[in-house]
Amino acid sequence: MMRRLYGIRLHVALLTVIPLLLIATVLETYFLREWFVETDRNLLTRGQLIVRQLAASSDYGIFSNNRAFLAAAGSSVLREADVKAVTVLNMAGERLVVAGDADWLGAITPQLLHGGPQVVVGARGLLLAQPVITTPVLLDDGEAAPVPQRVGVALSAVSNESTRREKMYLLGRVVSYTATLLLIALVVIYRFSRHLTEPIRALSRAVDAIGAGQLDTRVDVVSHVHEVHGLMGGVNHMAQQLQQERAVLQQRIDEATQQLRELAFYDPLTKLPNRRLLYEHLGHAMAASRRSGRHCALMFIDLDNFKPLNDLHGHDVGDMLLVQAANDLKSCLRGVDTAARLGGDEFVVLLCDLSQQLADATEQALQVAEKIRSVLSEPCCLLIRQESDEPATIEHQCTASIGIALFVDGDASPDEVLQWADSAMYRAKASGRNLIRIHRPERLADTEPADIT
Repeated sequence: MMRRLYGIRLHVALLTVIPLLLIATVLETYFLREWFVETDRNLLTRGQLIVRQLAASSDYGIFSNNRAFLAAAGSSVLREADVKAVTVLNMAGERLVVAGDADWLGAITPQLLHGGPQVVVGARGLLLAQPVITTPVLLDDGEAAPVPQRVGVALSAVSNESTRREKMYLLGRVVSYTATLLLIALVVIYRFSRHLTEPIRALSRAVDAIGAGQLDTRVDVVSHVHEVHGLMGGVNHMAQQLQQERAVLQQRIDEATQQLRELAFYDPLTKLPNRRLLYEHLGHAMAASRRSGRHCALMFIDLDNFKPLNDLHGHDVGDMLLVQAANDLKSCLRGVDTAARLGGDEFVVLLCDLSQQLADATEQALQVAEKIRSVLSEPCCLLIRQESDEPATIEHQCTASIGIALFVDGDASPDEVLQWADSAMYRAKASGRNLIRIHRPERLADTEPADIT
């Protein structure tokens, strides 16, 4: 009996199709699993970002019990895709706000309320919990680091319905594309799959690492495929560029942060602390005074004859005088003292850590005040521009009226102490200017206010 013969094409087809079918099935299963895992991971990551955003925006609302604020934050989060319900609880377990379908949230367990960030996986989706932490802002470099406080917990229920649909869509697409392209790419896939898999996986790992922020990642895999080799070079170049751009961006962020701090706490003209930072320093000085029993002094300084100079030569010359006065003030003070500008030609000086004895503290404050008055009374040369645009120098003598308020161990509030010094300064103005007047609370006043001319 003669055996039936088959052509070489059929043998090659059979020998190719069977391994390719097995390889296609394995690869399809592998990549589908990776895609499904990535899809679930994306859902989890997005849910975590959403609940973290809710927690970050809820600390003020919980701390101030502002339910309207929390409701607005919850409504904003609820507009995100797949988010079915959100709630914010305080540490007593009270739901301050509930947005969406509360059935998705279920019962709130003590573990969700008092534990760390958690994810509860259910049949319908994910329930994510994120503690709400508030940290006081550190405004002074010498201040101890504030301790974060937990004020509540934010919960978000995320549905996996769209994820399931995406998985089914991916499955259908992969199966259909595999069936269509398998016959076309049998030989190509068989011959080159081993040469492509490892470089592609290395590239995938590198891209994941770069996406996770590890911008120093580089791909170094040998490949004779031109496109893969070019892709590796592109990924490495992209990582290098991103690394450089992040360094530049971080530098800009640092510079912008410093500029914002200067705008918020310092006078832009004289670079002295403004009213806000002065109140911070004054609060610290009062706290230190309560602990040590040492006196502090606040000086309110107003430049005499400043407005005529401004009116005669313009604001530019007046600004030069203010800068000169600020530099003169700083030269008269210690490192622990503070010179600030409130506005216009009004300056404030805060003297800390004076003597525990009122008489000695008064004498110390008067010595510094007299030094300031003497330095500010010295003539200064100011550069002005004439109509011919040729610079000229004028000599101007600007005296100062100074009011002093002594305080210790919580005598008064910062506003009251500032008012005391302001009143004393106006008495110096009324008495003829270029004078020093002292104001003290009646219970501390054992002598008449000192006058220095």
